[in-house]
Amino acid sequence: MNPGRNPMTLGAKMTAALEEHVPRAARADAAAAQLERYVEMLLETNRTVNLVSRQNTVEHVLRFVRESLFLTGVLVQDAERFSDLERPISLLDIGSGGGFPGLIIKIVLPGVETMLVDATRKKAAFLAEVARELDLSDCTVLWTRTEDLLNENHAAFRPETRHGFEWVTTKAVGSLEESTRLALPFLAVGGAHWTFKGSNLQAELTKCQRLFKQTRLQRLRSAQIPGDADSWVVGIRRLPPPGPHASSDAPPSR
Repeated sequence: MNPGRNPMTLGAKMTAALEEHVPRAARADAAAAQLERYVEMLLETNRTVNLVSRQNTVEHVLRFVRESLFLTGVLVQDAERFSDLERPISLLDIGSGGGFPGLIIKIVLPGVETMLVDATRKKAAFLAEVARELDLSDCTVLWTRTEDLLNENHAAFRPETRHGFEWVTTKAVGSLEESTRLALPFLAVGGAHWTFKGSNLQAELTKCQRLFKQTRLQRLRSAQIPGDADSWVVGIRRLPPPGPHASSDAPPSR
């Protein structure tokens, strides 16, 4: 689809995608307006900071927004697994870049405690600027490598992040095995790593079987993104340790 040839504005298209993928009762009242403001800031900043490809930028942004909103709708369903959690669900977005999907999830589901991490200073600065502009509470932006959150010799060390998140999201962070290995130390018991994959999803899942067995992981769900037969979101769940009293999904209370 070429937005320049379609009478619908970019904002109208994002609103339509929001209404298609996220139930009204689950999303913030200000979500549509905030998404539009976020994309305005993204397109403006992208002139000087490489957040999104500068070729067919609007098309890329619209696609990434749609994919992120679809995942957000999946997470609304997954949130039911954590109905007994005595605190907000927490999300870590690894390699947040221009904000896909973590910032969009936070805008639409503001009650989710969110940590956005990117190793590029200018990208982290952009994310922080959007969070301030939209007055997003419980939204932490860190300029660091994700691995350094668990490195006690690094200034970014945050020990509370170990197994501290119900959701860990990535987009375009290596293979499924690579992104899962990166996400695993941050997943709470019952938590899930959510990422985007293409037509090779099944092959990547097959390659991950040894890792899954070694680290007590399993595929929780895979869902095809509407309108694109080769695009999927997939969730990989961390299982509890073996034992007669282990609960299948109960995350720890922090």
